[in-house]
Amino acid sequence: MCRAVLAAAVIAGLGSGALVRAAGYDSWSKVESAEETRTYGQQIREGKFDAPQQAFLTGILLPQLTLPANRSAIAHVRQRIREIATLNATQPQVYERSNTLIRDAMVKAARDSAAEPLARVNAMILVAELQEPDRKPWKGASESLALAAGDGTLPLEVRIAAMAGLVRHAAAGDSEFAASVRPAVAEIIASPRQLSPQKADAAAVTWLVARAIDLVPLVEPAPPTIEALARILADDTGHRIKAVLACHNETATGVTSDIAAVRAALDAC
Repeated sequence: MCRAVLAAAVIAGLGSGALVRAAGYDSWSKVESAEETRTYGQQIREGKFDAPQQAFLTGILLPQLTLPANRSAIAHVRQRIREIATLNATQPQVYERSNTLIRDAMVKAARDSAAEPLARVNAMILVAELQEPDRKPWKGASESLALAAGDGTLPLEVRIAAMAGLVRHAAAGDSEFAASVRPAVAEIIASPRQLSPQKADAAAVTWLVARAIDLVPLVEPAPPTIEALARILADDTGHRIKAVLACHNETATGVTSDIAAVRAALDAC
């Protein structure tokens, strides 16, 4: 494929906020066997990540995730997209720039209400699976995951995919995790007040909120988070919650909770 066609594809895709698939790549098998794929791998091994490499990702590789032809193998396609994009990279800046491009494109795909639900969920999973050169979760994804997990306008399945990614980042000890996630935790915890049973699966909402509560010790219980926890208790008219446990000091992270503020919030319920 000529560079002019690829350049047109990437310009159109970046300008419209949607991925534009280059002609001739209507299935994953064609991408795996393409000369462009081998060339891209060699170029990033040499530390290159300029317009041609960006055009390959945006015009050929990333659109594969949303193709109906790849639906039955979407998990494999998602994994291979990440591997092809960075596996041969030898320079940290190539990882960073490639991951940034993938993150931005996949967040747009996950938020595209016209896209198939399966594609939207897998787009968010791909954001969560982006890696640093040392194979740990890529720190640049945590804020996007937090925003998606806390966004009540997104489908619940997309939010759950984002939350699963946040849990993975927390388990890996992401040093930037707390700062990027803190603003969204209270919104996630308060989500039962925003989602009615008619619009959401109760078990799914409970899972989402429970995972957010699990993250509280890692982001510190700032007043908005404490207030959200208190609202959950106030909403629990059926008394499903039998006890509340608050950790004062979390030695692994050095986080100290304001127990007095927690007690005051609970007494106000």
